[in-house]
Amino acid sequence: METPRHPLQNRFLRGTIAALLSGAVCVSLVITAANNTKQEAPEPQHSVPEEVLCLVPSVRDTNFPAAMDSAKPVIRLRELTAGRYQLLYWGNPVRSKYMYSIKRVEDNKSILLNSGGKTEQWRVLPVTVPQRGDNKLPRQPIVELGRLQGKPGEYCAVRISIHDAATGTVLASVIYVIEGNTP
Repeated sequence: METPRHPLQNRFLRGTIAALLSGAVCVSLVITAANNTKQEAPEPQHSVPEEVLCLVPSVRDTNFPAAMDSAKPVIRLRELTAGRYQLLYWGNPVRSKYMYSIKRVEDNKSILLNSGGKTEQWRVLPVTVPQRGDNKLPRQPIVELGRLQGKPGEYCAVRISIHDAATGTVLASVIYVIEGNTP
């Protein structure tokens, strides 16, 4: 024979079961909402071919040396903020003028924009620091890149090249993944 439960025990049991069920429902709703939020985040847009090895720009606080031991000119890119970059170049000034170009790897088109929004093929690169006596390459003046084709959040692989301005000959080049900065 079963002993009858006290009405207070029945209420406590029902209340405990209801609290457990409502807690389980709340936890499942929170987990579902978190999963849906993760799925809705957009993927970054990019046009980086899989077979191309690309460098990533250095962070803003990266300190670079004033000179480098190298037989060839050296190019580096530093990101100031999202989509804003500085070009650093180590090389001896042995030509009268230098230029730089930045072209997408996928179609070889320039992403440099002038103030009117038109594409530029190249820009002047100041190479004014004299040669050193210790055969190290001096860092030349840092160039802020300015307007680049592509919207914020759109990434592309670009080839950054340094040219002899008189002949157009490429003296050095490197491939980076960068973000655009035009609205």
